Amino acid sequence: MAFSGHDYYEEDSEDEVSWDSSSEPEIQHDSPRDVHNTPCKFYNRGNCKDGSHCRYLHVCEYYFKGNCKHGIKCKYSHSEDGDDFEFQSQEPRDKPYQWQIRSGSKWYDVEMDWIIEAQYSLPNVKGIKLYNTKFGMIFINFNAMRVQGKQLGVRRQTFPNSSQKTAWLWYFRGDTKWHILGKQDPQDSSLSFTNADIEREYQRNKHGLFQFSVGTQSYRVSFQGMSFLDYIISKSERRVRRRPVFAVSKHEGRQSLSSKRWQYSDSKGSWHDFKHMSCSVQSKDIEDEYQGNPNGKMKFTIGSTFLELDFSAMTQMNLSTGRVRALRRV
Repeated sequence: MAFSGHDYYEEDSEDEVSWDSSSEPEIQHDSPRDVHNTPCKFYNRGNCKDGSHCRYLHVCEYYFKGNCKHGIKCKYSHSEDGDDFEFQSQEPRDKPYQWQIRSGSKWYDVEMDWIIEAQYSLPNVKGIKLYNTKFGMIFINFNAMRVQGKQLGVRRQTFPNSSQKTAWLWYFRGDTKWHILGKQDPQDSSLSFTNADIEREYQRNKHGLFQFSVGTQSYRVSFQGMSFLDYIISKSERRVRRRPVFAVSKHEGRQSLSSKRWQYSDSKGSWHDFKHMSCSVQSKDIEDEYQGNPNGKMKFTIGSTFLELDFSAMTQMNLSTGRVRALRRV
């Protein structure tokens, strides 16, 4: 069953940006994955003695039912943690994930789920609406990793035998947009840590802290609270998000990427394609750059005007005036 969607971009004004896709995802209703195990009641009480050898799922029982009110702050495992709910797939896979929707005790694959994955990889996107599904319109909240308002579950399934592994990036919310945490340039001496250092500490203790200093100023990242705190100077606290680096499979790429269109919004909210008339780039050029670095930037010209696309923030900026417009990929 096909669906179309709306992405929720978390900007200063909490704008809702809509898009239409010529390649619509589908939820497979005829080949569900049965859940043979149930959440371990001892794990949910904090005292399972069997540990990794337990034959029951070590997962939050309320998340499993689709209604954990704690979201990412829950002290028990949710599927967004990346290594939860792994299973041995008998199918050859060239991607490390599969998005699924749970109804009752059964999980259903979402076909062409790279559309969800692409939006999940952007730190400014808080969720996505899916239309025309068997369950009606559903809203997936990426931050809480749950379907809001319905007795449904959602998870990003992982595959230990996949030829690819998910790479994760950590971001913090600045005054106007999201920024990658950690050193990106090896020659940068102002920072002593990288994104990979944060991820390693997170894998070691998903409810712990990552502490670091920049000069004389000290900071900490709280994994449980998903916050970034300057606790020596200004006591200011900023939001933190962990999102995957978007990687589309070769099969999906052949089917869909060639048809992707990039558009920018005008002052009236209308959307326009990038075309080779006065513009130095078109959608294919932008898509190629985006596939090379989904969190990067790209400079181009329209006539004599210099502009810059920011894929992480999904914005277009006029480098002369500083004016920013919304950007979308459809």
